[in-house]
Amino acid sequence: MKPTYSFIIYICVIGLFFSGALYGDTPAYPKRLTLHLSSQTQANPSFVMGLIHGINGQQPADDVIDQAGFDYWRSGRTAEDFIARLQQRKAPYQFVLADSWGFGEHMKPPHELKTEWQNHVRQLVRALKDKVWIWEIWNEPDLKHFWRFSRKEYFETWKIAHDVIREELGDTALIAGPSFVKFDKEYLQDFLDFALQENLQVDVLTWHSLHTRISAIPENVAYVRHHFMDNPRYTPLKIKRIHIDEFGGRWSQYSPGTTLTYLWQLENARIDAAAKACWPNLEESLYYCDSDTLSGLLTDDLRAKRAPWWLFAKYNDSRNAVRLMIKGQTVWLPALAWEDDHGRAQMLFGLAEASNAPDNITVDIDGPYQVIKAQRLSDQGEAPSDGFVDLQPQAAFALKAGDVIWLILQRP
Repeated sequence: MKPTYSFIIYICVIGLFFSGALYGDTPAYPKRLTLHLSSQTQANPSFVMGLIHGINGQQPADDVIDQAGFDYWRSGRTAEDFIARLQQRKAPYQFVLADSWGFGEHMKPPHELKTEWQNHVRQLVRALKDKVWIWEIWNEPDLKHFWRFSRKEYFETWKIAHDVIREELGDTALIAGPSFVKFDKEYLQDFLDFALQENLQVDVLTWHSLHTRISAIPENVAYVRHHFMDNPRYTPLKIKRIHIDEFGGRWSQYSPGTTLTYLWQLENARIDAAAKACWPNLEESLYYCDSDTLSGLLTDDLRAKRAPWWLFAKYNDSRNAVRLMIKGQTVWLPALAWEDDHGRAQMLFGLAEASNAPDNITVDIDGPYQVIKAQRLSDQGEAPSDGFVDLQPQAAFALKAGDVIWLILQRP
């Protein structure tokens, strides 16, 4: 969702304020930890992986997208070449209706301009009805840049759009909301109570996880499932899915270790879908939402991949595989393992970056396997990355903040 640069500065300040709180007030790591890998299998908790904007009608190349494993797109774009490419890729499209309405200090009040807002929604729905997977009505109404009016007026605006979509497409259309910038129990309760009162159908519950505690993601999803999805009182809302449609903060967007932490906690939450957020580059000379760099996973000239792209590609290998159990992870040390096509174990683990985390740690690998291949993916910041680099296979690995290690293991 495209902000002004004054808004970007505001987000940067907020990001700095919260940068030490991304993982919660937990004690610092010891200097050495052990990950216990088991041959016991478990259900694969992978989710539908999304991206915000990030491509155009031609760039980047399909194989670059496919290897990184992105399944769906979230955007408000209506450009014919963009839509055609999603159709060609058979990629589900989560469309944000308000993106073309306008934001910022000059935004028009849709709740006061009811007919104009209805016409805006109806025109988009009729134009895109066969091309959209999920209709998301608004983006981040709890940020002043995106919503300058009252909470009640946001609910009214959401209802107007909801009713138009239902008139045009019926009850089978998937409608998403409330799309908060962060998880807010009170605001979410108010929104769903309003929807219940007005006989609305909220098919997909959405919020974002950007500068808040990553380890809270499973807690928040569990809260929603218990209090709303599994609560008979809210059955009439027909809630079907939970999405975190933007994850990852600006200051950690180049960090493989922190990115793996997000992916691991999203898995722990048993989320249905999640989309990588997009931010400006560090110099604020390019806003990745407006570029075709896969939201910054590629360099600005598209000539090279950054370290998180390599992580997404390796993580993608695990998404349809048989998962193996691991014990010993912490909120700072994410780890996951799977069985490959050759009957070997593969493993990813990393160290997240944060102000109250250690700069390095030694990780011991324990279990009925022997390491036969080891590679490191280092945090290179904005610089290009050549990907995973070979290490000496062993049973203990020094890990720096932001880095990820990938192992292949087999039984002795």
